Amino acid sequence: MNSTQKNTKATKNRLIIRDTPDGFKEYYVPGHYDFFQLKDKKNKADPIVAGPNGELYCPALPDDMNLHTLEDLSLGSDPFNDYGCAFNFQRGICYTPQKTTQTMLQPEALRSYNDGNCGPICPITGRPWFPSKVLLTVCHEMEDHACCFPNQDTEIEEFYYDFLTAGDRCKEELIPAKKALRRIFCMACHRDAGKYIVDGVIKICKSLALKIAPEKFDKCGVLMAEERGAPWFGDDMVTPSAQWGVGLEGAIAMLEAEGGGDPQGEALAEAALNGAVDDSTPEQAPRIGAFPPFIPEDYKIEIVDNCILDYYNPYTGETEECAQTDSNITAYCYDLYDRGNTEMISLTILAAILFMLGFE
Repeated sequence: MNSTQKNTKATKNRLIIRDTPDGFKEYYVPGHYDFFQLKDKKNKADPIVAGPNGELYCPALPDDMNLHTLEDLSLGSDPFNDYGCAFNFQRGICYTPQKTTQTMLQPEALRSYNDGNCGPICPITGRPWFPSKVLLTVCHEMEDHACCFPNQDTEIEEFYYDFLTAGDRCKEELIPAKKALRRIFCMACHRDAGKYIVDGVIKICKSLALKIAPEKFDKCGVLMAEERGAPWFGDDMVTPSAQWGVGLEGAIAMLEAEGGGDPQGEALAEAALNGAVDDSTPEQAPRIGAFPPFIPEDYKIEIVDNCILDYYNPYTGETEECAQTDSNITAYCYDLYDRGNTEMISLTILAAILFMLGFE
């Protein structure tokens, strides 16, 4: 190996340090997506996983145990309670899986991302994504890298079809809008859910929010319940645009929709107080509408503007909002397609156009 090759390899594997807005330092290895890989899997003081003031990661973990193998930290153990682990799992930990005949030519960083259970930790399971052993129903697109359990997928399916309660009568209608709505309902199952759901904020791309504008569901209507999973509390069929408005503002209102919950709840609370003054913080009303299931109901929706331009069709007189998006911004919010899929779709469209031009 000559000196140029040695320098290239050293630069590629060099540990990079960067300052955060909070005044701390973050560590990462180039080529590992947004995640971090330990050089010494048993070093609890490694700056990648140690706290900002040098606090040990998993201080109670025996020194001979590996910090990020499935055997030591996932199966049959509770890392937080058993070992005092306090790592910011938003950044995640990767391990590099063994090479196979299909992956033997891939670099380690790519194998780690595709098959290494890289973080971030899934918000509703407390672990990295995993291949579902059972076929998922409504979130089937995510079953190879699932962030939810099959029983959670079943409940998401119930909430989704209850909301679109017109059922078979409208199964051939609203297909693009229903796909976008299903994508939002399955947000907690997405492999990168922990990247888009951070510090009490749910980051949804503007391009995806526009696709569930309430007026797109007006032809069939939706069922607005007082609380999901509790039909005995009451529900009503509504015209979405009349209930929440239209366009992006209507979509945000539908994402932030709240139900009334138990109609007897207020009376029961007053009876329990027995005349005393209630100075406690009001509870968050149950989320309904298009709010993603299983995510804590007090989390806030943040619409990330990833749109570059709209497209006006002079032949139809219609304007397609957000016809082009910024891929760099889209990488940090939840969109209809994953980044790789979007690039593949663009290439397919380009190939189709070139194919048709060849016959002209």
